[in-house]
Amino acid sequence: HSRTCSLWCLLAPQQHAIQGTETHQRIVFVLSVTFTFAIHITVFLVERGGESEGSAAEIALWAIHMILPPALSILHFILLGRDADGDRQRWNHLCLEQLLQKKMERRLLRSLVPSSIGKRLCAGEQIVADRHENATVLFIYVDQYEETLLSCGTTRTIRWLNEIFCKFDKVLGSKSNVIKVETNSNFYLAVSGITRTADTGQTTLRARAEELHSQGMEQCVLSAIRMISGAHEIKRPNKKPTSLRVGLSSGPLSSGVVGNAHPRFSIFGDTVNTASRMASSSEVSVKWRPVIHMSASSECLLTTAFIQRMDMMGWRLGARGHGMEIKGKGIMQTYTLTMVRDKVAKQDSH
Repeated sequence: HSRTCSLWCLLAPQQHAIQGTETHQRIVFVLSVTFTFAIHITVFLVERGGESEGSAAEIALWAIHMILPPALSILHFILLGRDADGDRQRWNHLCLEQLLQKKMERRLLRSLVPSSIGKRLCAGEQIVADRHENATVLFIYVDQYEETLLSCGTTRTIRWLNEIFCKFDKVLGSKSNVIKVETNSNFYLAVSGITRTADTGQTTLRARAEELHSQGMEQCVLSAIRMISGAHEIKRPNKKPTSLRVGLSSGPLSSGVVGNAHPRFSIFGDTVNTASRMASSSEVSVKWRPVIHMSASSECLLTTAFIQRMDMMGWRLGARGHGMEIKGKGIMQTYTLTMVRDKVAKQDSH
């Protein structure tokens, strides 16, 4: 009896220590010690009372010896089962945390690159580089940025720019075919016509290229109009109205993800440079006279129906002189889409 109870006293906590918590180990240890003392006390009473057959002490000794070890063994497995259940709950909690972290990473990735590019990166594609033959680039400069920065300070200027760019982000949204590319300092860059199909891996503009290219250009124009309207609702830190310079250009370009640390989705090509020149050389778009400056490659994509629709809304398309000097480009014939306030006033009066 003494050897048996001593063996239980030593093995039970050791076996339970494999997965058990400290509380469970103490419980098993206390029960094992109690069982040990009960055996020793009962054996002492049996020896002191003699070898009488069926004495109460011997019956108690038999009961303790036959019942308590199985009970202690069952308790041991019950505690192990509780530990396993606790491990399962901790594993589920860990999996949930990892799932939430994964969703957060994907959400962050979608905010940095277009959804189609993000899917390719998640699939393990190492180098993302594409050529797009029919794209339209939208370039917007926030005018008088440097003057505002010097006069109003960094914090107020950044708050002002953030409010403007958040308006622009809201205009584009997640379902728009016009995709935000980047913001840097005082400019906002977006592009249409680089959406990819999931099955062919080629640009969607391959089929019905001209029609889709024209639609992309028109979507850029409509987005630019909403952006101008939203920006004009925001006052500069010095309470003066916000003004923009907006440029559009259409044509071929390349896109891809560059860099390992802080990778960025970027677009490259002469079309991007031309859109930037259209914006920098544009007339200032103010609330009372919004203007969109575009190259000839963009103007030729606007359909007659769209131009008539714009005319009904008070926007007039026209050539900007007989050509103008564009930095780095020479003489270019450009076009402007301008809001004609007189026509809007007449329509309102009717």
